[in-house]
Amino acid sequence: MPDGIFVRAKWYLVVIMHMAHAHAQSSCSSDEPMLSAEGLVIGFSGRPLARLRSFSLRKGEIVTLSGPSGCGKTTLLRTLAGLLDPLQGTLLSENQSPAQTGYPLFRSRIMLLPQQPALHDCSVEENLRRPFHFGTQHTHSYPQHIATKLFDVLNLDRSMLGVSARSLSVGEQQRICLVRALLLSPRVLLLDEPMSALDDAAASRVKALLRDSTKTYHMSILLVSHQTKRTADWHDRAIALESISSESHRDC
Repeated sequence: MPDGIFVRAKWYLVVIMHMAHAHAQSSCSSDEPMLSAEGLVIGFSGRPLARLRSFSLRKGEIVTLSGPSGCGKTTLLRTLAGLLDPLQGTLLSENQSPAQTGYPLFRSRIMLLPQQPALHDCSVEENLRRPFHFGTQHTHSYPQHIATKLFDVLNLDRSMLGVSARSLSVGEQQRICLVRALLLSPRVLLLDEPMSALDDAAASRVKALLRDSTKTYHMSILLVSHQTKRTADWHDRAIALESISSESHRDC
């Protein structure tokens, strides 16, 4: 990655994240986990899929979640993001449950990027602008200059801002979703196969940007990835999700 581009983008990231989180940092103890779970059982319609016995995600940490296909990793990410209720157990962010924080605010702090990019059928720039009309972001305006710098870092052509988001390749859409997430300054990013459609060069840029984000303002990351060679020398640690059957769940 060209050093000049990366340094400029890093400076812009520092600015936006400082503005968005200055009020939060004063009230959040450095010892508090950004996300924690105890005795968490996840599933659908009362049917358990998996268990996370004890988990905490510290500030600035990158953790990889492993487990066999179909064991519930994506369901866990959706549960941790406050999009699904756990069947059992407690989920806390900075010692508050989603209900205590308020679900809209909780979901703005704990942000999920699914493997399949979720973009509206409009221009790329409109997709980046739209979340800033939401209530949880009403105090912040869309930082266009920062968005374009992030495009530079991720090797996205700025001309893409004016094209239909859904006309782009999956890899381009994945990176645009990442730009949008970073502009919204989450405290925790939950990433589901974030580099599945990227070549090695694009994946290296994504990893460098995310690692810098964890160092710059202590954003925490939990990701699911089957691309172990790409994440082995990048994450801080790995955890495994424990699959359970309905029978064993009734006995626990």
